[in-house]
Amino acid sequence: MSSIITREEVIGKLVINEKGYEVGKVVDIAISIEGTGILKVETEDGNVVEIPMTMIQAIGKYILLKPKKETTTPTFPPPPPPTTGVSQQYPPPPVQQQRLPPPPEQQGIVCPRCGHVNPPGARFCQNCGTPLPQQEGGLSSLRKKLGI
Repeated sequence: MSSIITREEVIGKLVINEKGYEVGKVVDIAISIEGTGILKVETEDGNVVEIPMTMIQAIGKYILLKPKKETTTPTFPPPPPPTTGVSQQYPPPPVQQQRLPPPPEQQGIVCPRCGHVNPPGARFCQNCGTPLPQQEGGLSSLRKKLGI
């Protein structure tokens, strides 16, 4: 493509887009205020569109337009946390809470035969039926006093 284009070289030529479709015929040439050359192209429906010369890829039997650049929104990493003074302050790591075992009276009674943990106050193992050792205090001592 020559750096100088005359009006006669482009008037009446078909303008083809990057996909090979006809845009229309050149009816005139204009110059923008910024100094860019513009092709005035009449479309099939009679409208006149203005195409900047910077959009032209080649001029020959036809005028071929450059492919349109896809506009993508750039992604940026998040900004760093603000600094205060010399050192940066970050939130402390989460504290893992340790679970303490329940008090002995709430743990239940462990069966001496099968190891099953039975609810507090149980007299027999719920798993194997073995009589369980009785704990002092609580419901067991009350049963002993009442003779149950």
